[in-house]
Amino acid sequence: MSVIHPDKAKHERAPEAFDLLKKAESELTDQEKRDNLDGVIKAARNEILKGLQLPTSAGDDHPKLKDLKPPFKEQLRTKSKLMLIDEELRRRR
Repeated sequence: MSVIHPDKAKHERAPEAFDLLKKAESELTDQEKRDNLDGVIKAARNEILKGLQLPTSAGDDHPKLKDLKPPFKEQLRTKSKLMLIDEELRRRR
């Protein structure tokens, strides 16, 4: 974190980046929050695999995942993000 620490970095957005990193660290070190995040990522992965008619046990090296456009990891990031947003919206209602 010292690379973007506001006292060391000259970039105007260093304080904002540092705050985001501190928040992420806090979220990831809280076991309950981390477990929830891991669960959402697993659910997103399973949903993508089912959509591709693959078993949820398929590894990331499965041949059907090699040449996807967008790539599997990008799809997983996007799906996880959307699921987290939906979860947050439901929580706020």
